[in-house]
Amino acid sequence: MRLILSLLVIALSFSLNACNTVQVTSDWNSSFDFKTLKTWQFASPPAQNKTQATLYNDALFDGRVKTALDTTLGQKGYSQVLEGGGADFYVAFFRVVDKKLSVTTMNNYYGYGPGWGWGYGDGMGWGWGSGGFGSQTFVNSYKQGTLIIDITTDDGKNLLWRGTGSARLESSDSPEAAQKKITNEVQKILAKFPPPPAKKK
Repeated sequence: MRLILSLLVIALSFSLNACNTVQVTSDWNSSFDFKTLKTWQFASPPAQNKTQATLYNDALFDGRVKTALDTTLGQKGYSQVLEGGGADFYVAFFRVVDKKLSVTTMNNYYGYGPGWGWGYGDGMGWGWGSGGFGSQTFVNSYKQGTLIIDITTDDGKNLLWRGTGSARLESSDSPEAAQKKITNEVQKILAKFPPPPAKKK
């Protein structure tokens, strides 16, 4: 029975790790010539009100995203200019946090006798029914963060490109680990920036 329990725990761990993979999407203005972009600066932060509860405000997070953007865009050959100076494009970002449920169903071919279960961790749920053949469903609640990066002209007035990265929110062991995680996410989001030129008809 211990072997079966261990296998179930391992399988569930793989399922939860899969949920933490950064899911990336992007969209852009296909009529714009991105080859003209050379210099950039951060856009003015968007105005927020008290009803925008899904926006996650965190000065440490913001600082790490800015560091990651500076590094990643620099590696792509773009130069950051100081505020007040002219720039070819502006970069804005924000994060949205949503509550999610992960449901995993596993086959149970051996059974464990009468129904029992336990729970651990923040928002983690385990449980299974009586022994015998059948399947067992595990439900896990977690928070998912979506980082949105906008590339605009005229300090946010004209959207040229938008990239998003969504992943399960998890605490880091250290500030250095948190920076590494955010840098990895930003690099994945900006992997397709600039986008390929439009195909000639």
